[in-house]
Amino acid sequence: MTKIENLFDKAMSGKGHRPVTNQEKIIEEILAEREYQDHKWGGPEHDDTHSNHDWGVYIIKHLGKAFAKPLEFRTQMIKVAALAVAAAEWHDRGQRK
Repeated sequence: MTKIENLFDKAMSGKGHRPVTNQEKIIEEILAEREYQDHKWGGPEHDDTHSNHDWGVYIIKHLGKAFAKPLEFRTQMIKVAALAVAAAEWHDRGQRK
């Protein structure tokens, strides 16, 4: 089980603070997108070559796509969320540049 999945499980097991079904679905999609990104790009070894500026550029790129192509808004927002998770993971590993 990945670190993200462990955090998700902890969030889901909170007493009376369980997200609604749609939130769970969205979180699962974000986690799946993160796994896809890691598989496609090489995981932490690749991610750790980036700077905080790089992460901002990647997120802005996908935000731009979300607004330029309204039919892709939701898909791009899932990508933005997954990239934000990747950036936070990068930061937590101490790769701040």
